[in-house]
Amino acid sequence: MRPYVTAADGRTAVARVTVTGVPEAAPAVLLSANFMPPKARADKKLTLTAAVTHPAPTAVSWSVASAPLDAATCQPAPECGLSPKAPDICDANTVSTTGCSGGVLQLRGGVLQPGRYIFTAAVSPRSGGGASSSATIEVVVNSAPTDGILSTAPTTGQELVSTFRLKVVGFADPDAPITYEFGYLLNAASLGESAAVANLFRPISPMGSAYSLESLLPAAAAESAVRVRDASGAAALAHMPVAVQPFAAGPPRCYPPRHRHAV
Repeated sequence: MRPYVTAADGRTAVARVTVTGVPEAAPAVLLSANFMPPKARADKKLTLTAAVTHPAPTAVSWSVASAPLDAATCQPAPECGLSPKAPDICDANTVSTTGCSGGVLQLRGGVLQPGRYIFTAAVSPRSGGGASSSATIEVVVNSAPTDGILSTAPTTGQELVSTFRLKVVGFADPDAPITYEFGYLLNAASLGESAAVANLFRPISPMGSAYSLESLLPAAAAESAVRVRDASGAAALAHMPVAVQPFAAGPPRCYPPRHRHAV
């Protein structure tokens, strides 16, 4: 570039000037999540937010990959040893509530299976030019307690009469303490064929540390059941078939009539 300078007396001077363009800085991105680390609950909505700092309007696009690690060296175990399938987070009908474009990504409860995921937010200027950037966040979805069973004795009885003893053995989870909520499963036929097992559970005790319970069961109970929850909120459901007969009242007692004696 050669600008010309002309003085008042008519003299002209020429100078060489070099102009160097400075690239626009890449957007700064900070990711945050709505759960308390180190684990998210599978049954709760997951919300990730990208806070972008940039002088020009930007576009955010999300992606996710399953990232299992060796269970022997990964923490927190055992979720890191699992290999869940990454969901289609762009499906705004069944997987997410937001789609995969925008500053906020929200996934519906139940779409993430226990395991480790890496979410990436890619940010670029809306103009199509300039530098882009990205940021990642690790999400470990908690797994429920495993390897336990529920026993019930007796397995047959009568409502309002028989006392059933429910006992849990074998459940283990590194997220201690484990708590138990005893109950029963309703007969699915009473709620329709489409009823999910989790919706059939009816508690008969509060959540607590006791791993056994003696209780009556109603005739509506198709199975005894227990919900086992770890300290991070993940729950497993164990159940066992029982046969509870309706209460059968005995025949009415007949008493001899009272006689009134004349005085």
